[in-house]
Amino acid sequence: MFFYKNILLLLLFFGVAAIPQTADAMSESASLKEELAPSSISRENPEPRLQDEDQIKESLVLFDPGDQKTSQSSLKTVLTSYQAKEFQTALRDLKIIQSHLTGKEAEFAAFLEGDLYMQVSKDGEDQEAQQALSSFNEAMIHYPKSPYTVTALWKIGNIYAKRKLYYEAIGSFKRIVSRYPGHPYALKAKTGIAQTYSTWGKWKEALPHYIQLHLNIDKAPLNDQPGILAGLAESLFHLGQYEDAYKSYEETDNRFPDYLGARSIYLFHYAETSYQYREFKKS
Repeated sequence: MFFYKNILLLLLFFGVAAIPQTADAMSESASLKEELAPSSISRENPEPRLQDEDQIKESLVLFDPGDQKTSQSSLKTVLTSYQAKEFQTALRDLKIIQSHLTGKEAEFAAFLEGDLYMQVSKDGEDQEAQQALSSFNEAMIHYPKSPYTVTALWKIGNIYAKRKLYYEAIGSFKRIVSRYPGHPYALKAKTGIAQTYSTWGKWKEALPHYIQLHLNIDKAPLNDQPGILAGLAESLFHLGQYEDAYKSYEETDNRFPDYLGARSIYLFHYAETSYQYREFKKS
């Protein structure tokens, strides 16, 4: 019972996935604490990735492989390798024991398989990434009411976005927003929608999403905030709304002074909007 109540809720892959859908009040979720660390934004750590490549930092934070209460788990060896970032080993061991698992462990392992394939994927476009998609989809079919579905949808959206399958990526993120509106990942999914439209070059579609995110900027994880502000500025810039774009770039620079400086294209657009804004004020 301890395994079901604790380990399944604390593993990185599932992050906040096991939080009930009505968890609006749980803004202090453990899975988001890592994202709130101010040190995560710097020149050395450039534009926030759409894909959660650093989720391993949240991995098994509260899981102790030596804990006597969890030492009997069939997945102990797999989880220990995962914690050590030995994903290939973890995947190999999982495949060996997976057919023998039952109940909650089997459900957990089905989603973990997709996560492990995603972790070993090199670029999101290789065979491992395709296998991650297959594993996640199969897991959701077998366990349609699983609390891990929300995280699977988030990761599927990231894989699609990396593959430039933008329509599919947005669809995956929208499913999170519509099905799990009170879940902490709903806000991340909204950010994912805006970022995907931006990457797709659909600035008109991206703008209303960035405006809505900006209205609730303080609720977003700190690591997502500069990307939201800059995304709003970029959308306005590409739509020729230079005055508002300049103000958004200025807000981004004031709140996160290292962010624009690490991205030359943003600086160029910032300078262009500054010029256009001054010319506008003269007229």
